[in-house]
Formats: sequence, structure tokens, C-alpha cells
Amino acid sequence: MNKKPGTNSGFERVQRLTIHIKQADQVDDHPLYLRMLELVRDSGTAGATVLKGVAGYSVSSHLSESAGPADPQQDTPLLVVIVDRAAQLQDLIPQLTSWVQVNGGMMTLEDLQGYHFLHPSKAKSSGHA
Repeated sequence: MNKKPGTNSGFERVQRLTIHIKQADQVDDHPLYLRMLELVRDSGTAGATVLKGVAGYSVSSHLSESAGPADPQQDTPLLVVIVDRAAQLQDLIPQLTSWVQVNGGMMTLEDLQGYHFLHPSKAKSSGHA
């Protein structure tokens, strides 16, 4: 990762790719959000999280909201958030874009300064304190 000159030591330039989709979106008969997580994991990307929204609206669709945890409609909005170096994300964007175009949605890309923390179990096994 590239360190930005003049910033606090330990902070590095990273990017956050945020993808707005719906829980019901599919690719090859599998939930789109799970396919995205598999792609990210298999590519060795630093990490990703799927967040479920309570309600959402976009110009291209109607208002969608969750009826609760057992929502059979599954038309609720999801955010897939992926953070890594710019080069790593650029490699993923073509595949992610093709999936989002088929289902509808939006992708945003933001520059960030990130500080990397390892999970305690990973820090011990890799020799980091």
C-alpha cells in the first residue's frame, strides 16, 4: 500500500468501493451479494462487508423496505463495501460492473486513508504484535 507523504505514520492510501444492490438480486441462480463476497475473497482482497438496509429508494425503482427479519420479499437494499488498494479494486471492477448492470444498482469509489489492524488471532500467527 502507498503511504501518503505528510500524513500520520501507519495510515495508508486505500479505496472503498461501495455497491448498492437489492437482497433479491441474483447471478447464475445465486444471491449476487454472496457471489461478490466469493469474488473478493478469491482475489485476495483485504476485506468486504455486506450491510442490510431498513429501507431505500432510487430513481429506477420503487421504495423498498424490510418487513422484518423474516421478510419473504427480500427486496431490501444492501450495501457491499470493499476496501483495499486501488490496483486491487480496479481488477475487480469489470466483473462487479457486469453483475450490477444486469441487476441494476450503483457503484461508488472513494479514496480513503486506512489504518490496518489484524485480528488478534491473525496477529499472533503472523508474528505481529
